[in-house]
Amino acid sequence: MARRWLAQGRDLALVLVVDTEGSTYRKPGAFLVVQDDGIRRGALSGGCLEPDIVALAGKALETDAAQFAEFDTRADDDLLFGSGSGCRGRMRVLALPVRSRRREPLFHAIVDAMSSGRVLRVVIALDGPQAGGGAACDDGRLIAFGSGSGRDLDEPGVENAAHAGRPTQHAMFDMLPPLRL
Repeated sequence: MARRWLAQGRDLALVLVVDTEGSTYRKPGAFLVVQDDGIRRGALSGGCLEPDIVALAGKALETDAAQFAEFDTRADDDLLFGSGSGCRGRMRVLALPVRSRRREPLFHAIVDAMSSGRVLRVVIALDGPQAGGGAACDDGRLIAFGSGSGRDLDEPGVENAAHAGRPTQHAMFDMLPPLRL
């Protein structure tokens, strides 16, 4: 569906779970896409977080920049006054703009891996000036994306980045293809 939206000239946001702690509906590597008019495909919660996720996607499209959000439902007050999600966990998500007029390496790597049944390993910078940038590995092929384009994700680069005040926190996870029954 997302490929069709792009072919029709629609922009969208890729919203990706990058980190979780405790009980959450979805784990790192889960994603959804949100069209520029707010129509979405996929879910990251039981429905209670989706309005905030769609708003985050809109902000990524509006600013044309990666946007992070954290949803923390571990407090007792959240069950009564918050999202009421029933989960007792924390989920950090990243929304990346995907423009129909330019190639978005992470989006296309995800779609290609999912459609061919391959695992995609992803590393994303979570903070600093390169937040939202990273690299994905698909059958030994390295795909750089976002600001920084994954240049600082090797171990010496990460160590040097810490000394230079650049990002040191990264999320790494595997995106598994859908089960085919």
